[in-house]
Amino acid sequence: MPSSTRSHLLRAACVALPLFALGACASAPPEPVAPPAPTVVSTAKEAVGVVQRVNPRTRQVTIRTPSEGLVTVTVGPEVQNFSRIRRGDRVRVRFEEAVAVQIAPRGTRLPAELDIGAARAPAGERPAGAMVATVRDTVTVNAVDTANNTVTFTTSRGVRRMLPVRTPEMQAFIRSIRPGQRVNVAIAEAMAISVEPAER
Repeated sequence: MPSSTRSHLLRAACVALPLFALGACASAPPEPVAPPAPTVVSTAKEAVGVVQRVNPRTRQVTIRTPSEGLVTVTVGPEVQNFSRIRRGDRVRVRFEEAVAVQIAPRGTRLPAELDIGAARAPAGERPAGAMVATVRDTVTVNAVDTANNTVTFTTSRGVRRMLPVRTPEMQAFIRSIRPGQRVNVAIAEAMAISVEPAER
């Protein structure tokens, strides 16, 4: 093989090798990005009173309280030991609500369920329980308030919501998004009801 031909082939190989290496790097799949940790906001309310009515069919309990008057609560099937509630019982009813929110860039895989926590009363104890539902959606950001750490968005069904952001990771993330941007969210909402004897 003439020396000039070998020289041309060598130069071509020197050019092709870096290009091949760049092509291999470009074809490598990107590393998955972990979404920011979810933020959880909870509220609690309680009432003390005397059970007036118990409807086993509808699982409704009506309680007369000094401050709230008559309070009727519907106890879901997740609340065990419902049959222990009797008319005339003096009880303390606690309502706890929690909302967990996780926001991430579009395309990020979010968990099927967010960890709020749910508990049931052991057999033989007073009724207690929690109902948790997780919804994943791609939403449109309406506003970001970095001073108060809140984000307002519209869901795919047209529902507008404003939610507080508590975790540092999530607060840092909302500073990178703008109104009109579409992001993935996972929202878990839980309501817990507990009934226990009240001090006389």
